[in-house]
Amino acid sequence: MPDTMIAMAPRMLAATTGRLREATALLEHLVNVDTGTHSLPGLGEASRWLEGHLGELGLSVERHESAGAGPTLVGRMSGRGQARLLFLAHYDTVFEPGEPQRRPFRSDGGRAFGPGVADMKGGVITLWEALRALRSIGWDDFKTLTIVHNADEEVG
Repeated sequence: MPDTMIAMAPRMLAATTGRLREATALLEHLVNVDTGTHSLPGLGEASRWLEGHLGELGLSVERHESAGAGPTLVGRMSGRGQARLLFLAHYDTVFEPGEPQRRPFRSDGGRAFGPGVADMKGGVITLWEALRALRSIGWDDFKTLTIVHNADEEVG
């Protein structure tokens, strides 16, 4: 019988707590990339970085280019269960060009600050870390797990 989430919680906590420094470094990198919706060079840089990390997490990645916006990335993996899981997380921000240079990532007292740190770059890293922790304890109770990272959420 598969573990319940409650039974897995202590192992998940241990897996994520042990990666706080690494997860913070990932967040810092992503926050410091200029990803305003219309900042195509920064979106290109961020998408290549995201694509590499999705691959490291074990997902096969499709890259969908679109004119006037950053690429959409679709990562997929298969498990041994029946559920089909879909996670959506954008990587563009509402900020004007140069905002990460004016207000780069910083942390203070266990809190993180910087453009997009909560919406949605922090969400991207949280999703990745949850997936990494689940995989580290051997959880694969899904048929397919799909992650979509898009770069045009802020403009609809």
